[in-house]
Amino acid sequence: MKKIIILLLICLAFSANAVGQEFETPASREAIASWLDYSAYKIDNYPEFALVEFYYGLLRHQLTFEDMDSLYEATAYVWLEILNKKGVVIDTLYKKIATQVIDRGSTNRDSTNMTSHRILDALQVLMRPGEYSVRLTIEDANSQIDGEPFTGKYAEQQIKVTIPDYNKKTLNLSDLELAYKIEMLPQGDSLSYNPLKKSNRHVVPNPSRIFINTDSLLYFYAEIYNLKFGKDVNREYYVQYKVEDYSGSLVADYGVRKYYKPGNSAIISSAIDISDLPEGRFNFILEVSDGADGTNVSTSKVFNLIYQTYELAPAVSEEDFTLNDAKLMEKIIHYYASGTEMDQYRAADLNGKKEVLKRFWDSHDPNPNTRLNEFKVELFRLFSVANQKYSINMVDKSDGWKTDRGRVLMLYGEPDEIEFVHSSPQQDPYERWSYFQYPQQGHIFFIFVDETGFGNFILKHSTAQGELTDYEWENLLKSSDPFNTGF
Repeated sequence: MKKIIILLLICLAFSANAVGQEFETPASREAIASWLDYSAYKIDNYPEFALVEFYYGLLRHQLTFEDMDSLYEATAYVWLEILNKKGVVIDTLYKKIATQVIDRGSTNRDSTNMTSHRILDALQVLMRPGEYSVRLTIEDANSQIDGEPFTGKYAEQQIKVTIPDYNKKTLNLSDLELAYKIEMLPQGDSLSYNPLKKSNRHVVPNPSRIFINTDSLLYFYAEIYNLKFGKDVNREYYVQYKVEDYSGSLVADYGVRKYYKPGNSAIISSAIDISDLPEGRFNFILEVSDGADGTNVSTSKVFNLIYQTYELAPAVSEEDFTLNDAKLMEKIIHYYASGTEMDQYRAADLNGKKEVLKRFWDSHDPNPNTRLNEFKVELFRLFSVANQKYSINMVDKSDGWKTDRGRVLMLYGEPDEIEFVHSSPQQDPYERWSYFQYPQQGHIFFIFVDETGFGNFILKHSTAQGELTDYEWENLLKSSDPFNTGF
């Protein structure tokens, strides 16, 4: 279905060099908001690869505009680095983008409704199946000092990427792309190149996966591969859309829809109404079933829905915040709040606790110019994951955040690699968590040992700054089994 000329990919990867210029009022180095997401698709001409679209976004008002006589212009340099599982860069894409306005006032953020014009774009590349990390770097050209790179405003994002193997004959789905809008192109318009055009559609991606309740509709795009098609073969296939909350509970079922196969492949391009969903973090699930033999396949993608209210706790607005929520939040912020903040929080009444939380979230907001506090959303998620995976109490799963693995998960995020070593007559089981490119530290790892045999892994050694270090940790692996004689 995807027949992209390789020359296009080469042009994206080796575009013209970015040359800096001297400007009258350079800005100091500061981070600006950005988002990055991806979707992988089957490409018929190169079955050993997948065509991967990396779509990214930034806010126009955060760029630096220059007076160009009759208009104002901002320029940004975009780099996309692809890293293997060990953190080694194996490919780099580069692109220069520019945006122009006639009225300088239109570059400002609308403080009335807290909106800003979004700049959305995409880069494409062929990739083999496997696991990668991808790092996005955006440099605001007009804010650079004397045209020197890495001196002006910048944006950075890094995501993990899993590329599936589409060279299979079984029913399969592409990744799911979430979008602000999808429109069919007029006849003949699809011939002109645009990174946001595909399959006769203009797909405006939402790389942040953040929707506002006033958006009402969530658009999406996906492709189906290897439908059974031919003479005397059932021509029907069925599609179902569902939404689950972060705990896996079903919150919306949009029913099953019947379609007729156009061939071995088909396109899914539609929208669901999200206006009735509560605020929170959700998983959108798309399921496809082939009417010929009943085989089915599914794909999903997480998104966030935000209302105008201020969320102090998971799915809890400021107005609905209770003392039970306050007790939960004391656990969630435990590893990040300072001693002074925790003392203030514990001593305050309910309204006072709300104020402490507001200051805490604001101080940790990586992108204050956007509605979503990405730090808060991620911390809520990691707290939930820690309890689900690492709780010692298997009944209510409420203490995982207090374990060593839960603490490291909440502070450092999910590791790039987990190596589990089973127990033997000579040693206890242990886990090695590796972070191949942790900010400011590079490759770090943690060693957790299960000394009791009941699944409570204790941190014994780490190369991370400020963590427990014991270079003799391997000598601590001797089994605590009282019947182990060592022979």
